[in-house]
Amino acid sequence: MTKNQRTDLDHTPDDSACRATDNGVIDKRGPGRPTKFNGDICEQAMKLCLLGATDEQLADFFGVSPATLYVWKDAHPEFLEAITRGKLAADAEIAQALFHRAKGYEHDDIDVRVVNGEIVLTKICKHYPPDTQAASLWLRNRQPKLWRDKAEIGVTDRDGKDVAPIDRLEGARRIAFVLAQAVHVRAEST
Repeated sequence: MTKNQRTDLDHTPDDSACRATDNGVIDKRGPGRPTKFNGDICEQAMKLCLLGATDEQLADFFGVSPATLYVWKDAHPEFLEAITRGKLAADAEIAQALFHRAKGYEHDDIDVRVVNGEIVLTKICKHYPPDTQAASLWLRNRQPKLWRDKAEIGVTDRDGKDVAPIDRLEGARRIAFVLAQAVHVRAEST
């Protein structure tokens, strides 16, 4: 071992690489740049998540790597909670809008027109019919077993018991293989 190398035995709490934190826990980070984390970050992160920010976008906003953001989540439960609250609220708002769009809705409005040089205001009720694409998306995500796009073809044995579920592509491959064998056998017999 050279003069500048250290072993684990040389590392004590008195070293500059170990610092006591406010709660008395020894922080074993090495010397380096101080963390950018501070108390204001929690509120900022929640507001950004309410606007739909992803973890990558949060990391970019705070000028850190996504890995640092994940370390902050582990080290600061209040940070993780703020992000979770923001994302849940944003997702709930979008889910509600998608739900309204899927089932259709109506709302009161005012129609503004100019008739014979005068402005005429008329109360109206605007109606938005159900959107089948929004309904499909909602159902595929809420009840994927019933509404997914991917169909499964089941294979049963002679007793009617399921052998293994297969998807359409695998089923088509198996059918193509059996047909190719049948054509080959027929060609050999003639």
